[in-house]
Amino acid sequence: MDSGVLNPDLLKGSRGGRIFPKLPLRDRIDSIIAHEYEEIRHGSHAAALKAAPRTDLPITVLARRLCRAMAR
Repeated sequence: MDSGVLNPDLLKGSRGGRIFPKLPLRDRIDSIIAHEYEEIRHGSHAAALKAAPRTDLPITVLARRLCRAMAR
């Protein structure tokens, strides 16, 4: 994770791009942690996009919503 979490334009033009700038920092961080965790577990970015919304990690409801949007 890096300073991109503070950049409201990070996902602009991609899946989740409309939700990301509206989320509180905590939810952004949770969604990124879930994605990175699942990427390590599953071995690819594409697999992590599918797995992150269902992660076993205790992330916020809004973070799961962002992960679902990115998985579409």
